[in-house]
Amino acid sequence: MVTETIGAIVFNVAAYTSLAGAVVQWYRHRIPNPPDAAAAFHLLEDALGRSFPDLPYGFTLREGLTRARLAGLRLGWEDIDRRVTEYETFRYGGGPLPALPQPEVMRLVRVLRRRL
Repeated sequence: MVTETIGAIVFNVAAYTSLAGAVVQWYRHRIPNPPDAAAAFHLLEDALGRSFPDLPYGFTLREGLTRARLAGLRLGWEDIDRRVTEYETFRYGGGPLPALPQPEVMRLVRVLRRRL
């Protein structure tokens, strides 16, 4: 009886430890929902820098996207290019902040973060 109880306790501790580890792992790798397009592109810039650490300091989004394309990622590159152009117009040309959602940009972020 005591042996069975100890076995059940050990099993429960192992199961809950495994579950807690999975939750921590998920939390560390999840991508937050960006509140606006500027935050989405900040996530993209961060993911590009981490995926391609040999990019020069102060790399442009275009340089990072060129590296991502050369990696053979199958994404909607036309949509990503259009969204980056809209963001650059906002950031450098005083255009309006692009609207969310940015599905292909966020898909690229997810793909890059999985590669880390």
